[in-house]
Amino acid sequence: MDKHRVFLEQFESQVGSGFGDHIFGLYVAALQEHSPEFVDMRLDALSTNVGFPATGLLAAIRFGGATVGNRARLRKLMQNERWNIRGGKHV
Repeated sequence: MDKHRVFLEQFESQVGSGFGDHIFGLYVAALQEHSPEFVDMRLDALSTNVGFPATGLLAAIRFGGATVGNRARLRKLMQNERWNIRGGKHV
């Protein structure tokens, strides 16, 4: 387990492809087991970053489960018409 989050930046940089989204989601889910507060803060920060693909957030939400924070992030993504979920790009 990456308790010191050494690989976080590497996984975040892979988001945007199907495989990259998938491994990011799995990484965040595993990280959530030991650092749920950090994961919530990081996903909140990424959700406000217009350059970060929505598909990565969706993967993290999917694998992280129905936490209070994930439900709120999912609602926000669904309500935000500027996100093109299919392509994961901000339009």
